[in-house]
Amino acid sequence: MWLTCKSDSFFNIFNIDFDADSVKQAFWLVSRTVIGLILILMVLIFYITTGFSWMLTTPITELTKGAKAVAGGDYDYRVPIFQPDELGEFTDQFNEMTKGQKERLNLMETLEKFLSKELAEIAAKEGLKLGGESLNCTVMFTDFAGFSTITQHLNAGGVVEALNVYFDAMIPIIKKYGGFPDKYIGDAIVAIFGAPVRLQDHAERAVLASIEMQKKNAGINNKRRAEGKPYFEMRIGLNSGEVICRCYRLRHENWNIPPSERPPTWRTAWNQPVKSVIS
Repeated sequence: MWLTCKSDSFFNIFNIDFDADSVKQAFWLVSRTVIGLILILMVLIFYITTGFSWMLTTPITELTKGAKAVAGGDYDYRVPIFQPDELGEFTDQFNEMTKGQKERLNLMETLEKFLSKELAEIAAKEGLKLGGESLNCTVMFTDFAGFSTITQHLNAGGVVEALNVYFDAMIPIIKKYGGFPDKYIGDAIVAIFGAPVRLQDHAERAVLASIEMQKKNAGINNKRRAEGKPYFEMRIGLNSGEVICRCYRLRHENWNIPPSERPPTWRTAWNQPVKSVIS
């Protein structure tokens, strides 16, 4: 290759001699190297981007699935935790929230068997104390006068049928006034007003419930008398005071007043005339 350049009044001529094949090889080598590096960089960028995208979108997708499952009532659903970062911590909190919600719903379902929905919600929100708790409440005992004499000629099925008719009518009234049907003792109902949910007007509620129960009992008796079926006159005893209440077995709540702590309500009920409410 010849090059000519002029400087002032002189011409300079240069002769450059090189191997074109070597230049071409060097050029292609550099080109291939650059292209290879670019391709490697693009692959790395792709995998890095895909990895970050997976790390970000997968936990969010799983959380969305979990939210839909919980909204559908599946409180056993657990969202998998993929990495111990902020999203992982959030996922763990979501699972704990779902677990707690399931426990509250289970408690609500149990309490609603014995309490009105409003009081069950309060009890589920505040929780139940497993140990003994001193409460001021009113205890109700009911019984049917002459129950043993009336039922001695009935078979077991007839006795159960008769009791179910009365109990199925009385329990909703007790719950209506905020009472807690504690247990059945033969033909007797033991109910508590003021526990497990504290009620300032527990005595008044118990009296109102008792009056309505006696009216309901009279209606049942009129119907059974007309049908020629055995009927029962009910006595109700109420006693208010300070008692120790305990919650036994958290999975199957039994809010109970131990025998030694019960006021003498049962004697009040069993020693009174029929159709009476004594406190």
